[in-house]
Amino acid sequence: MKKKKTVSQLKKELDKLVSRFVRLSGQGICYTCGLKREKLELQCGHFISRAHSATRYDLDNLRTQCVNCNVWRRGNTAFFAANLLKEYGTERFDALIKRGRSFKQFTTRELEAEIKRYSQLVKELEKNMI
Repeated sequence: MKKKKTVSQLKKELDKLVSRFVRLSGQGICYTCGLKREKLELQCGHFISRAHSATRYDLDNLRTQCVNCNVWRRGNTAFFAANLLKEYGTERFDALIKRGRSFKQFTTRELEAEIKRYSQLVKELEKNMI
């Protein structure tokens, strides 16, 4: 019998899938500085830190970033915020901030469902790249 994965293991698996989805569905441009790269050379940047579970997998919170912005400039949050405000407008931006302040505890079932969903989405994007 297969051993059940822990919530922590499932989150790691989902992190990888969501990151790949964001990078594959992006334009190959860093959201905060505009640097052009191959899609998979970029990283999945979070405006609101991954530590905040409620927005960890929220696509409104995720964009492609170069390693310089995402790691060395710690998300380049001033430019990230300015770009999100331009893209979303105040109401949607404020709603994202509010969601980031809320608490979310994922269940095993929720994570498994999201893993299944993102696995399929990633497969479709990869198939279209060929």
